[in-house]
Amino acid sequence: MSEYVPELQPLIGTRFTLLDSIRDAAFLGQGSGEDYGLGVTDNPLFFFTTYYVPGEPTTPRSYPIKLFWIGSPSGDISYSDEAFNIYVADVVPDNFYPGAVPNTGGPSSSWLVNPRLVLSISQAKTDITTWFDANYPGGATNGVGNGNSGSNDTYGTLAGGNSAVGNVTGIGVPGLEGQFWPIYDLVDNSVILYFSVKTPNCNTLSIYAYKDYDSEFSSPLGSSQFLGGCYAPGWTNVNAAFTDDATLLSSHRFSIVSPDPLSVNPRVSGTQNAVFLYSYGVVNGTTSDHGRILNGSVVTDIHNYPLSPGIALTEVTSGSPIVSQLVGEHFYTPDKLGSIFAANAVDSATPGYMCVFNAPAQIDRRNGTNSTGSVVLSEMILRVAYYDPSSGLAFGNDALLVAQTPEVLGTCRPQVTDLPDGKTKILYANFSWDQYLNCDYAYIEPDALSPRNQSKIRVASTGGNTYANPVTVYTYGKKKMLVRFLQQTASNNLENNPSAIQIIGAAMSDTSNGFSFGYNPFVGSKFLHSEGLFSNAAGISNTRPLTEFTVEDLDAYIMIQALGASTAATPFFYADLID
Repeated sequence: MSEYVPELQPLIGTRFTLLDSIRDAAFLGQGSGEDYGLGVTDNPLFFFTTYYVPGEPTTPRSYPIKLFWIGSPSGDISYSDEAFNIYVADVVPDNFYPGAVPNTGGPSSSWLVNPRLVLSISQAKTDITTWFDANYPGGATNGVGNGNSGSNDTYGTLAGGNSAVGNVTGIGVPGLEGQFWPIYDLVDNSVILYFSVKTPNCNTLSIYAYKDYDSEFSSPLGSSQFLGGCYAPGWTNVNAAFTDDATLLSSHRFSIVSPDPLSVNPRVSGTQNAVFLYSYGVVNGTTSDHGRILNGSVVTDIHNYPLSPGIALTEVTSGSPIVSQLVGEHFYTPDKLGSIFAANAVDSATPGYMCVFNAPAQIDRRNGTNSTGSVVLSEMILRVAYYDPSSGLAFGNDALLVAQTPEVLGTCRPQVTDLPDGKTKILYANFSWDQYLNCDYAYIEPDALSPRNQSKIRVASTGGNTYANPVTVYTYGKKKMLVRFLQQTASNNLENNPSAIQIIGAAMSDTSNGFSFGYNPFVGSKFLHSEGLFSNAAGISNTRPLTEFTVEDLDAYIMIQALGASTAATPFFYADLID
């Protein structure tokens, strides 16, 4: 190890190669006939296990930190073959630091050792097909569903109507090209590997899990370790309006962190909670090339119920699980979701999270945009989403990283971490026009993702905002809010118009688990005198503007409520939180 370690500041913003099929061919092709990604590498992910060997509290683990990735074999960069498998290697942290290999362009073998296969696509396809045939509502044969309607408590609810039947026969093309998140189960020192596969339609389940009691991953996963598919109601409330009425996890875009790094709910011995984000949506009856809506939830116990852990209650009076939703299409459409981690509190005593995700700079939804009629995505940009369980989801306005060269068309599957060298960085996969992929990273300031560094935090109410259903907004330390109210109505009657918009300081207290925030001062109200359209006569959209206004000197939490409207009205709002 060199005696000189350069300062971090000059390195911030510089792109370094982490793992590359060309540069690291010797490492990825170790041994006779071995191939750990000599075609392309993708989805880099640092993973921490434990400092000591499980069951041996005096024996340090040789390699507590691992690096996971997916890779395709030599000669395959076309996404056309059953290519991608999941691999892992051990990390030597002392050999990874700014200015050292790989930051000088040298091979990753200087800090990575013992590459090995974790999960092959052929094994995953076998296990998924067997489980699918046994659990698909109405039955299935060789990976093809017998019908398009039905429901059960292991798979979910099918769309019915004219929807296509569930079909997993295409899994394996292009391999394990969804997302994956290894989770260390601290209750029994095992690892739950949650992973997803791309699916053809809203009736095909995407997210599955294995459980490995060997946290060193000494041998590849097999059928005896396969747990099955994840059951949507145990994780989130799928908005059926975006899935042609199917309520199952058909999208491969998800992220999970466990244990919950904060404490939304009490921690109970023998259980392990988690935070879950899920992005999904259907276009033309098929699972989309992008996520249309984003859900967030805190789940109770992945140790005892890894496929359906149960959504945590944080508001005892609600009577139902609290799941946050934000329509990505209104702001920045998610493609792949990155890692979740605790957010800077910023004037709040309650928990909150951040998630880095990649979003297209532009989406082409024009009819006939390509031969298949699906959408076309442009270059990818890394952005940040915020999740406060008491109020919901929000998007940061400012990009973290913009891909703007022919060499780097896309940056996807990001992870924010300080592993293995203690310095904050973003790992991501680079995608270029010739279909080549490699794994890169860039150092960032430790507070780069803080809401303080965003010029705007963007929020919206995606459901009705009526007298009976006020919306709580966490203000992220911002002191001004620009609000735009719109309304959907099914009639031309004035009694469907709200009379006022009330804004108060928000407060909540749940005596069942001690979760509480805020206080309840009166902030003010906006009485409406609208000269805009209220009619939905022929040729006029039934979504129309109501009012817009600015609120200043915000409390940490505020509640927005439309007053005086009938139940036939559905007023909703967009808001930008600014300094």
